[in-house]
Amino acid sequence: MAVGFHPVEIRRARVADAGGIARVLVRGWQAGYAHIMPSRVLDAMNVEERKLVFEQTLLDASLPHEMWVGLCGGAFAGWMSHGPSRDGGAGPATGEVQGLYVDPEWWGAGIGGQLLARALQRMAGQGMTQVTLWVLEANARAIRFYKSNGFQDDGARQFYTGQGMQLPKIRMFRDV
Repeated sequence: MAVGFHPVEIRRARVADAGGIARVLVRGWQAGYAHIMPSRVLDAMNVEERKLVFEQTLLDASLPHEMWVGLCGGAFAGWMSHGPSRDGGAGPATGEVQGLYVDPEWWGAGIGGQLLARALQRMAGQGMTQVTLWVLEANARAIRFYKSNGFQDDGARQFYTGQGMQLPKIRMFRDV
């Protein structure tokens, strides 16, 4: 684990980054959700399949979100995406962190905070005044991270459903 603050090159994601983004996602899920999701689900995750999904996402210019990657010494350390809130009833001034993952090798190194800071800066520049995100209720590590970055639970709940699971999620928010 690369504990401590590390300078990160943060830039917009490119189609060629899809493999690195997929690897970070799979490694992040497998380490971060090991105590939350069944091992059969995590073991079945496939970097190549996820890479194809990210390639298509990055090619689709009509999607109203931005994706960023964080590199340390040229290596993929993390990624995040943000855009307008997808929640029903959210106004145009509400943004959403739609995904934020750091490779477990880089947990505690400040990568997530730097990616989040970039997203907040971008959203403020786009006129957004509030940002929300959804996080698994059992993901105490992520909840601590978001709280340390000014987010708080707003009381909204929904479920992550898939692979025969139904896991509660909480919505968190903060001012931009």
